[in-house]
Amino acid sequence: MIPAPFAYARPSTVDEALQAVASGGEDVKVLAGGQSLIPVMRLRLAAPETVVDLTRVAELRGVREEGDTLVIGAMTTHSDVVSDPLVARHARLLAQATETVADRQVRHRGTLGGALAHADPAGDLPAVALALDAEFVIAGLSGRRTVPAAEFFVDYLTTALEEGELLVEIRLPKREGWGTHYEKFNRVAQAWSIVAVAAAVRMEGGRIAEVRVGLTNMGPTPIRAAGVEAALTGADATAEAIGSAAGTVRRPPGPAMTNSASSASATAGRSPAGSACARAPPKVPRCRTWRSATVSVASAMSGAYRAISGSDRTSECVVIAPMTIASLSSRTPRSSATFVRSTTVSGAASRSRMTGISDCPPAMTLTSSPPSAMACNASSTVVGRA
Repeated sequence: MIPAPFAYARPSTVDEALQAVASGGEDVKVLAGGQSLIPVMRLRLAAPETVVDLTRVAELRGVREEGDTLVIGAMTTHSDVVSDPLVARHARLLAQATETVADRQVRHRGTLGGALAHADPAGDLPAVALALDAEFVIAGLSGRRTVPAAEFFVDYLTTALEEGELLVEIRLPKREGWGTHYEKFNRVAQAWSIVAVAAAVRMEGGRIAEVRVGLTNMGPTPIRAAGVEAALTGADATAEAIGSAAGTVRRPPGPAMTNSASSASATAGRSPAGSACARAPPKVPRCRTWRSATVSVASAMSGAYRAISGSDRTSECVVIAPMTIASLSSRTPRSSATFVRSTTVSGAASRSRMTGISDCPPAMTLTSSPPSAMACNASSTVVGRA
């Protein structure tokens, strides 16, 4: 379909962009990469009075260092984040997660700031920003302010951005020498996450000194897995410790949200809290989504440990009995099927696939499904090999 008529502004500086937003009328949308805004405009789910295009604002692009902080411009594309050597060195988890975003075409157009300001709980990058203790620099006509990631994501598709403000920078503490891994479960390649886990680990003397874990699509906003972090801090990096810590994941009170393009806030303003999609029913029953997060945490932590230990090629199998991760693509439980998610890490690259159980070597038990998960299927058991 063709979008409704709108006024168009294309500033070349942040100050010009703020003026354009302020003078654009009651309904202004900011165009960053356009990967969420343009589709909903074409469907006329959004009909802004003015669109402010930031693609010519050069000062919002690029990656630089400021002491112990990595600074990334909000208009830096996903492909530039993936290929940037500073990101690879100091914020590798961000590069790993960004590499899973959609396809190459989207990554060449979509931007880091646009994805974060859109605040889709099924998006890959908000949980990563939360896990890495990111800070967001927000500009308005009255000046600039900095908001930590823990306070930036307010609700479903809603952020701390006020009317007339722009997200201009993302600031990340440097984490050189940390092991990191991003584990993503989705129905098909390039799809939105059913759940995903961002994990970063720092080791000292064979023990876990620090750990950061963020959860994707487990609630209306990204979630920090504080229980997992507390359980692993100071612990030995063993399969038993990781499996036990993964079992501490707790389901949030609200449903996981999976509508990916119901609002097009781009990099400015709040999404309407009362929109039709703000409380959309989840596409995957919460119980199964919660339990898959437990498995994802174990896989992500194992991957992070392998990365920091320098393994050239190791593999992990996580097996779930009836109503498995593989069966999440269907609402009907596959009571007779058993599947394996196999993650292989080779140097800096990782890949995941769903296979039959015959492809998995003999497994040791990591953890059993927590009691509250038994309501889904009393026979479900999680085992694994790390």
